Parts: sequence; C-alpha cells; structure tokens
Amino acid sequence: PYSSPENNPALKLYGPVGADPDSFFVGREVFAMQSIKNSPAIVPGNSWVHLRLAFNPSTALDPTTVRLEFQPMQPLFGPCSIKLLLPGLTRLVDDPEMDFVSEDWVLFARKAVWDPSDSSMTLLVQPDVEVSGEITITTMPGEMRLPNG
Repeated sequence: PYSSPENNPALKLYGPVGADPDSFFVGREVFAMQSIKNSPAIVPGNSWVHLRLAFNPSTALDPTTVRLEFQPMQPLFGPCSIKLLLPGLTRLVDDPEMDFVSEDWVLFARKAVWDPSDSSMTLLVQPDVEVSGEITITTMPGEMRLPNG
C-alpha cells in the first residue's frame, strides 16, 4: 500500500497448515513466514496522465476511424504491448494485422494486432524505446464500425 514505507519488514507472507482433510494445503509444502517486499517502491501500473478516445464519424453502425490519445504516467520501455479494449466495435477487415497512423510510428511495430474475440487492438512497443510523452494513434479510415446504441 502507498502508506507503507519501502521494504517494510512488517509485510509478511506465510503458508498456513490445513487441519481439514479437504483443505487445499494438506500434503503441500508450507513455508515459513517471510518478507514479501524486498524491492523498490511499487508504482501503479497501467496508469495514464492523459487518455482520450474519439470516433469520426461517431454515428452508430457507420464505418468510422478510431483516434486514441494517451500519455502513460510512468514511462513504458519496449518491448511491451499496449492493449486497447473496444467492446462492441467491429473491424470491417478480416485480417488480424492492422495498419494505423501515428507521428510516433518509430515507437511501435509497423502493424497493430486486432483480436475479434474481445474487440481489442494491441500496439507492440519496439525493443529499446521509451514511450513517455503524449501519443496519438489513428486507425485507417472506414476500417471500424461502431455498435448500435
């Protein structure tokens, strides 16, 4: 927790011994109490200073362009991925590889990955780069369709 100092020895973890024969711990190795935090401060993950999602046009069931603007709270270091969940959106192109436009194109792999099972677009951050400023990603025109609603 944020209120706890770094490397707080009061934070402990241990494996209890199960007395119940149906207990998960019966027959399993049990370990002694030990510190669970022996590292630098834990910083929040997946936090954003700025996050904006826009559609053009924003009419239900019409083909649209998705524009994502974001800035991570902490720098992201490649290789890593950024997954954007877009529930209800449909991609009109039957291909998992997805073109996009960005002034910061050197930070990302040439194509994003679309997963229709959860309506997500994953941006792959290039190795040895840092994503820290405000980034804008735009899908290709007419490639997505907004849900009815």
